[in-house]
Parts: sequence; C-alpha cells; structure tokens
Amino acid sequence: ELRRAPDGTLVCHLEEADITDLKASDWEPPEVFVAKGRDGKTDIWGNISRPRNFDPAKKYPVIEDIYAGPHGSFVPKTFSATSRYESLTRLGFVVVKIDGMGTAGRSKAFHDVCWKNLKEAGFPDRILWMKAAAAKHPSMDLSRVGVYGNSAGGHNAAAAVLFHPEFYKVAVASCGWCDSESTAQKR
Repeated sequence: ELRRAPDGTLVCHLEEADITDLKASDWEPPEVFVAKGRDGKTDIWGNISRPRNFDPAKKYPVIEDIYAGPHGSFVPKTFSATSRYESLTRLGFVVVKIDGMGTAGRSKAFHDVCWKNLKEAGFPDRILWMKAAAAKHPSMDLSRVGVYGNSAGGHNAAAAVLFHPEFYKVAVASCGWCDSESTAQKR
C-alpha cells in the first residue's frame, strides 16, 4: 500500500502476496508459539517446525536449534518460502527455535540473565516453553529432546546435556565457543 504521510490515507494498492501455489505444495509455515518464562510473566517466543506429513496422533522427538549467545535474538521473524529445518523434519523430528532469556532484542533485564554466565543460556525458560508447547501439542515427545548448536550455540548445546540431563538427552555441539580471556588466564 502507498499512503499519504500527513494523514495516512490510502493512495493505492501496490502489490498483494499470493502463496496459493506454495500452500498447494504442502508447505506449512512454522508455528509461532509463546509461553511464559520462569518468572511467570515474561513472554518467551519461538517457532515450531513439523514434519511435512505430520500426524497429530503420533509422537515425534524434538530437536532444539540453539544459539543463546549474547547480543542477538535468533528466532526467524520474517517470511520464507523455504523450510529452514527440512532436513530434520523429513527425518521425523519436530524442530524448535526459542529466544530464551539471555538473548538480546528485548530489555536489559531480559538480556542480562546470562551476564558472565553463558552456561545459563535461558534453559529454565526454554524447558518451560517446550513443556507449554507439548501441553498444547501432545505429539511433541519430551522424553526425546535433543539440542544442537554452533559457536556459542555449541557451548549452549553442551551445557544443555551437562546441566539439564533430565530434559535434554542428546547434544551436537560444533565449534563450541571459548572465552579467550578466560582461557588465557587459566594457562
């Protein structure tokens, strides 16, 4: 739409999106899901991607793509015709991506949860989020939750199974992040 700046009146329609053909190909957008964090009032946002031939009567293992590094929020917030997690959903996994406390883009208090404590990674919020999602969608099998990440996400994936083994059963960590200052001090 093109609108006049002074009063917002419509000048004309410029273009309209049509995803009819995309939907006809069995494409499904990820579900945007929100649940309360550990304090019972902070909204934690994330996306749920399901297998293409999803059957709500079945149970599916869950994989979290994690990057809880500081100074960013990582849940995709833009439209995409491609499925970011198709290689995993084709194998029968439900894939989740969550911006837990400790990530940026919200408030200083939200961001500072992991200040000088990257192992925290917002795990209490992430676990509550997945439990809320599974309560709404019982097809999510929370007895089979895995996590993977790269860089700070690799650090987070390792922390998931080290500090929350009752919830996360397997992790794949690549290029686990290391604080060079801390490493230098330990030498």
